[in-house]
Amino acid sequence: VQSTQSSCPSGYDIMWKGMCVRSIELSASGTVRNLTDYALFECAKGGGIPPKVDTGEVVNFMHSRWASGVGVKWDALGVVCDTKTSKFHWADGTPIIIPVPSVSCGSSTLYFNAETSKIESNSNDWDAWGLNLWCFKTIDLEIEENCYDYDVIQSSDGDVETCAKLSSNSLTMEMAEEECEADFSGLASIHSKQANDFIRRQATSMGYLNGLLIGGNVFDNGTFSWIDGSPVDYTNFAPGFPLPGDGSCVAMLTSSVAGQWINTDCSISIPFACTRTPDAQAPACGSKVYKEGEIIYSPGYPKNASEPCDYELQVPERKIVQLEILNFEANSCCDHLTLHEGTVGGRLIANLTGGNLNGRKFRTFASNVMHLSWQPYGGENVR
Repeated sequence: VQSTQSSCPSGYDIMWKGMCVRSIELSASGTVRNLTDYALFECAKGGGIPPKVDTGEVVNFMHSRWASGVGVKWDALGVVCDTKTSKFHWADGTPIIIPVPSVSCGSSTLYFNAETSKIESNSNDWDAWGLNLWCFKTIDLEIEENCYDYDVIQSSDGDVETCAKLSSNSLTMEMAEEECEADFSGLASIHSKQANDFIRRQATSMGYLNGLLIGGNVFDNGTFSWIDGSPVDYTNFAPGFPLPGDGSCVAMLTSSVAGQWINTDCSISIPFACTRTPDAQAPACGSKVYKEGEIIYSPGYPKNASEPCDYELQVPERKIVQLEILNFEANSCCDHLTLHEGTVGGRLIANLTGGNLNGRKFRTFASNVMHLSWQPYGGENVR
């Protein structure tokens, strides 16, 4: 299984695979023609163009922005006049094949009406308008194995063995496992020397030289298992370990060239490693009611979450709901998670977007029910 990954230039948000968008701030209004020329000029600086409304994604993007109360209902288009034919073409040189008003580009200019989702024309070069100005930019996609923001660990035959990610947070085993689970993974289980060496190298390169928690469990009789239940087909304990009475958790000695393991007390707090399989099944949007202690995932997590979804959180009567954000990424231009009191029509608790929300907590005011609504209008690089 593979997924596409890419990044947008500074100032752009990624809206869907291979397409980035940014808004041009404008302090004054102007004629449709002048604003269109201005948008063409500003977008060209970064290798982009104003909108081509020849795909459903672009049309839906601009309509949804207007419907959500952002900006005005008119948008400048990436159109250029061919003086030889007096017809418009897109700014990237491609012909316009969708229906447009039959006007001469020498005397009129095209713009997009986001309310009706149609292209309209304007021939007044004296009326001052307010238009939304957008730049769109196509980027090349790099195909990578389906590990998203985790590192790919390859087996000796070149296949993807597992996906791994190290955390600098110093946590106990129980808290580390919770953080891994919140990222749709688990404390690392290691099944080959290649994987062990990779994790050890990553730890030392990141400066984690005082040990790294992994997902092993040592029983009182000295036997060993992985807490995710996977088979024990590889071990790398230091000589004499596991030692009876030294604890039931397992840590890698990252200062050791061989990355050997020891058993240790589960109350120690050190950095840790999470792993997950590259073909881990992504969650879907369901209709269940979430109870206390359950973790909520957006559809498609940990990859992009382009599907809208509603969630209901419920605790026993005479209690209130508290929601903690473990991991939240959204484009501030267009992706929102709203939190409401009760089931339908309740008081707005918060409207969340952007980043820097991890660890934040939100509570209902009096109700034992909280309603969440995830509304992504881009869906790429959001989760």
